Amino acid sequence: MKLRILDNSLRLRLSQAEVAQLAASQEVLAAIHFPTSNALHYRIVPSDDAKEVMLRYDQDGITVTIPATQLATWANSDVVGISATNNLQNEDTVRILIEKDFQCLTTRTHEDESGLFPHPKDGEVAC
Repeated sequence: MKLRILDNSLRLRLSQAEVAQLAASQEVLAAIHFPTSNALHYRIVPSDDAKEVMLRYDQDGITVTIPATQLATWANSDVVGISATNNLQNEDTVRILIEKDFQCLTTRTHEDESGLFPHPKDGEVAC
């Protein structure tokens, strides 16, 4: 799972195996480890009780909770992503985007893309 943060937006990109894991009602967990022995964990958790996509940050890291029904529909479709916003206390919002991760159209050294989704424009567009 790839994590991208820019200001008040959070984007998570998932491989085929990770999407299948979520569709099987299992959380997907990843982490970045720091030289100080600390780590930032980030996870996506399916929930039968959730009514909407929710973002939480606490001592366990970043957690995105997705309603299981919404997740199942997305995982078994050609839809690329799930987009949501959560309101913040200061009347601002944070944007959440969960996407299926596609293979790049150009070869990049040191990149393993074997588990990613085939790019829908493969063979049509050259970069």
